Amino acid sequence: MAFRACRDLLTLAWEVGLPRVTALVHAPNARSHALMRRLDMHDDGHADPEPYAGEVVAVTRYVILNPAVVG
Repeated sequence: MAFRACRDLLTLAWEVGLPRVTALVHAPNARSHALMRRLDMHDDGHADPEPYAGEVVAVTRYVILNPAVVG
């Protein structure tokens, strides 16, 4: 269900002409990291650490570029 929802959001983003979409994922959230990779998003570095489940953790930034803008 999450994959389909995110894919639909990316489709909408491309339809309205956004050049890229960025997502932030907390380091311990393995399922979200897997989802980003499945959506063909790429690791784009790190954002500032944030609280997550009672502790401060690293945050990975993922990005995907609009294929109509890139290609």
